[in-house]
Amino acid sequence: MTGVQTCALPILLTAGNLDLNANNIDFTSGSTFSRTSGSIVGDASSNVSVTGSGDLGTLSFSGPNLGELYTERNVSVSTSLTTTALNINGGSLSLTGTSTTFTSSGDISMGATAGLSLGSNTLDITKNFTTAGGTITGTSSSNISVTGTGAMTSAIPVNSLGTLSINRNNVTTRLGSACTIGTALNIAAGTFNTGGFTISGGGTLTVTDTLEIQGAGLFPGLTETFAAGSTVEYSGGSGTVVNK
Repeated sequence: MTGVQTCALPILLTAGNLDLNANNIDFTSGSTFSRTSGSIVGDASSNVSVTGSGDLGTLSFSGPNLGELYTERNVSVSTSLTTTALNINGGSLSLTGTSTTFTSSGDISMGATAGLSLGSNTLDITKNFTTAGGTITGTSSSNISVTGTGAMTSAIPVNSLGTLSINRNNVTTRLGSACTIGTALNIAAGTFNTGGFTISGGGTLTVTDTLEIQGAGLFPGLTETFAAGSTVEYSGGSGTVVNK
């Protein structure tokens, strides 16, 4: 492959790999992707865009790196992947593997009608996260980790998770919807703001840095542990600042 390749027809991969080799591919309307063997080989200089309308299918990558993944229609990814940017402008991106990790080393953005379904997988947010109204759907087997550096522009609108880990120094991460936590909410570094939403479930809440409880945000069912030196702040509701 050389340059930018536009695909408007179905692709069936039956043997070998589709090697992007530092080039870009645009799956436009009319294209689908399926495979019986082989996978897509990308790198940090290769971009994949999914434009137009209709379901694309499931993308499988060997070699875990990619440039930007841009999509405006329904597409699935079944393997672990690290991108330099993720832009879900429309449609839904579904992580359909088992215990895979999707990492963006750059920004993640979601459009007004976009969806991100985590399945039994982990999303690692290492830079900025913005959404114009798109939402994230998780399960008790889904995980989100907030690591890296830089501000988080938007709250995270996720309904259910196994584990939510906050580990970004001197940055506030906000919750954008009520959420059920099945395993653990860990605030290791930085600040986590409840956004006024209830976080329920049978997991644990462990605060090592700062927890901001906004409005009526509560934690029914969670077992709470506060490390020495941690801080709990209340805003817009009853309560006082507590330094543990």
